[in-house]
Amino acid sequence: MIVTAYNRSKYVLQAVRSALQQTLPKDLYEVIVVKNFRDETIDRRLEEWGVANIYSDDTSQGGTIYEGILAAEGEVISILDDDDEFLPTRLSALYRAFSQGACYFHNGKIIVDEVGKEIGRDSYVSFALRDYNDFQKHLRAFQKKAFFHNSSSAAIRKSAINTGILNEIKLSVDLFLFFSAIEQDHFAQGRCPIIFDGAYDSRANFNFPAGEGIKPVIRVREGAARCRAVDQNFFSAGWLFNVMETINSILRSNIGNKYLLYVYESIDKAMNIKARDSGSIKKVIVLSSITNSYVEGTASSIDVCGQTVRNNLKEQDPESVLKYNGEVIKKMKEMGAFRKPVIVAMDWHDIMFYGDAKAEGVKGTKHKNGTNWAYQFATAAVVMGDEKLTVAVTPVNNESKVEHVRRLLSKVFELGIKVKILLLDSGYYTVDIINYLIANGINFIMRTKGMFKDGDYL
Repeated sequence: MIVTAYNRSKYVLQAVRSALQQTLPKDLYEVIVVKNFRDETIDRRLEEWGVANIYSDDTSQGGTIYEGILAAEGEVISILDDDDEFLPTRLSALYRAFSQGACYFHNGKIIVDEVGKEIGRDSYVSFALRDYNDFQKHLRAFQKKAFFHNSSSAAIRKSAINTGILNEIKLSVDLFLFFSAIEQDHFAQGRCPIIFDGAYDSRANFNFPAGEGIKPVIRVREGAARCRAVDQNFFSAGWLFNVMETINSILRSNIGNKYLLYVYESIDKAMNIKARDSGSIKKVIVLSSITNSYVEGTASSIDVCGQTVRNNLKEQDPESVLKYNGEVIKKMKEMGAFRKPVIVAMDWHDIMFYGDAKAEGVKGTKHKNGTNWAYQFATAAVVMGDEKLTVAVTPVNNESKVEHVRRLLSKVFELGIKVKILLLDSGYYTVDIINYLIANGINFIMRTKGMFKDGDYL
């Protein structure tokens, strides 16, 4: 077990004490503390308890854990942040799961405030992923809830961790560990399951001895502050880094974490997040991008205030973000994406607006959900199965539709993407657009309206 602490000594001994007060016999596990400070009281107590105490100058979360792994003798790694605690049954639960062949284990958590008072629980229905096909079956569930959130809830076989990449990970180690488990060959071959146990008071759906259900196994300390009421203006990061299906394909090629690392680096370069908790905000952006979901829902699933994330997104330079979105797509091409002509769908989006109608970027539109105003933009997306990968976006200004169609296609071609068929809905059914596409030799399918029966295609 690796306990990590960075610039904070307040909870370290409490965390370590919870690690030592386990129902699992002490000869079956070791405790290692990695921290970037020296404290006479803490260091003396750790020595008395027989706990390995490592001083580290590394400022990254992954690098700190990497140093603990180098010192670890066991074959299973469990991480505990200094402000979290394990309940007494936690390691016993891990021991049983990994004894049965698991390669990764994750559990729900109890959330407490600064003084240790319970303020909530994060639980989910327990399930196991037996192989990559199982992961695909649960993909939609992963898009709705970040089951892998919180590194203190996770444990993984040491052999499954790509330590070379871990040493470079600055944030979202929990996501990195999950991808590590997904990538390894034993999981792909169905010989090393991934177990998610979110139940607090019932048996998990894998074979524990009769009557030994999992109890609450971790307490996570969070600030007691609550998000203010959420405004009705949702901002999606998905259209910036909408890469779910591509990541899945890359995972099958055993380079998923390298790609994930590139996404992290791109977001670091593209966004100037000045908030105190910039790491959590970037993590929400990464997860929203991977799962193609709204920031609000993603933030809520990992106990971050969605309004704070959106406020920081509003302060970013869109051109800078879009520049690195293009860089990410180019990196995907280097990894083998888009080698063949692809199907591209062009869509018009209205994000309904409820504030001042004079706000920048707001346009009048059809009445919907109590308003006639919306942010309007158009996107071009590569269609891959039932997923879409957004590759170009443009605001809808006071111009003809053929202009933003031309602008989107120009961006697609600049990325070196070859269009097999362009899909357009009835909103694009104009003579100018049809003539433009024919003149440029672009095959297209367009939904018609007017003299044709609605639903006919051109």
